[in-house]
Amino acid sequence: MALINTIREKSGWAVGAIVFGLLLFIIGGDLISGQNRLFNRNDTTVGEISGEKVELNEFNNTLEQAKQAFIAQQGRQPDENTLGYLRDQAWNQTIYRIAFKEQFEALGLEVSEDELYDMVQGRNVHPSIRQAFSDPQTGQFDRNKVVEYLRNLDKLPPKPKISGGILRPALPLTA
Repeated sequence: MALINTIREKSGWAVGAIVFGLLLFIIGGDLISGQNRLFNRNDTTVGEISGEKVELNEFNNTLEQAKQAFIAQQGRQPDENTLGYLRDQAWNQTIYRIAFKEQFEALGLEVSEDELYDMVQGRNVHPSIRQAFSDPQTGQFDRNKVVEYLRNLDKLPPKPKISGGILRPALPLTA
């Protein structure tokens, strides 16, 4: 009986301690995590390369470009395994772009419009483009498919159009 009376007398403290613990758990978790909803601070950084933060939307743009290239090349949506591969490819492309950007600028390396045209639809077509636009049955490169793809870039959603400076609609199109 004395134990029940003690519990009744101290129940206010017990309830208060439980409420305090729950509040600390809810608010503390929000303050510690990167997604701070309490003070509207949303950290959308997915990584850091050479001291430069990579934002989620930037990575998603690169991933969307890889998906669109896959769809254009294969004519189908990527499955879950392929999507994992495309995520790795997008992340590696982001690493390459950021990590080597300083070195390219220091060396003065850049691709001119003429070189870019030559690599996409000229005489020295880049092997990746040659492979992507070759006829699967004959293995022959089809320059008309490249031109058609470039002409249809404006029909793609806005984000995938930007492809890191490799394929730009500003290129002169010739068949």
